[in-house]
Amino acid sequence: MEEQAGEMGEAAEQEEQRSLLDSAGLDG
Repeated sequence: MEEQAGEMGEAAEQEEQRSLLDSAGLDG
């Protein structure tokens, strides 16, 4: 269970970074 939660946390972080990059690209 702990491993799964860690994976989900990592995925959420990656998605957050990706959305930030996407919005930055759109703004640029």
